[in-house]
Amino acid sequence: MKIFDLFKSKNKTQQQAQQDWTLKMASIIPQGQVMELSVDEIHNRVRLAEISYNCITAAEGYFEIIAPICPIREDVAHSLLRIAMRPLFYLGIVRLGAMLEEIKHLTRNNQTFLKWLSDNHGMVELIIAELRICGLLGFFDYDNVKDIVVLKPPDKNVTDFFEETPDMSAEEFPSFCDFKNYFYSLFSGYVISQDEIDRLILEEAYEKDYYGCMTKPIRTRYTHKHDYRYEITKLKGGMFQVCVQKSVRENPKSYSLLWNALPGYIYIADTIECAEEIGSEALRKL
Repeated sequence: MKIFDLFKSKNKTQQQAQQDWTLKMASIIPQGQVMELSVDEIHNRVRLAEISYNCITAAEGYFEIIAPICPIREDVAHSLLRIAMRPLFYLGIVRLGAMLEEIKHLTRNNQTFLKWLSDNHGMVELIIAELRICGLLGFFDYDNVKDIVVLKPPDKNVTDFFEETPDMSAEEFPSFCDFKNYFYSLFSGYVISQDEIDRLILEEAYEKDYYGCMTKPIRTRYTHKHDYRYEITKLKGGMFQVCVQKSVRENPKSYSLLWNALPGYIYIADTIECAEEIGSEALRKL
């Protein structure tokens, strides 16, 4: 093969990979569903999207997903922008000016988003503050023996990084509710809703795999034809995960039945009753 032909072949492969990437990002929140989906549905789909373990690539993917959504869905824009900013924060971009420049670079081809961003610098600044506080979540641990959440104070190099770190001492929380109340208190000086803080906790818990998951489902429900089901698994931190799955067998009653989790159909709930309600509603829509 001639060098020129080899270059064309390589360039075509790169173009195809970019097209595949763009289609994958667009499929997470299809354009026709942006105005129909609830805040929690949009948040969960983006939060649980498997994009990349590389921070740069992850940020590129997240911003490709959220850039068309934020200007027209203000009710979920704060949450989506935080998800997209988190990989950049992990890279050490922790100042407002540097963060804005990086976001503008990643979204340079979307003028509508850039206009929206120019009116929301305060949101970016607040999210940076939220992510600084969220760094403390990395020092919570779950005690399997005592079945409690344990707070471990960070060492000096961490407190230096986070600058304004709340005073922390070793502490135990007998329930997830007690842990959440403590976490709410960390944001007492900020104008942020409790619903937003709840979504923030979900993001950080998933990002750090903090709660861990018991392997055996505690509830399983099937559709009438046994082609879909949901499983509820209790998380170690006291919450519940709902995973909706589709049968990949022509005969769903086979003993060798295989199930695939549906992308965008994994949810977190505070109670088993709420988890069952979410699972049942998901099956009804399918």
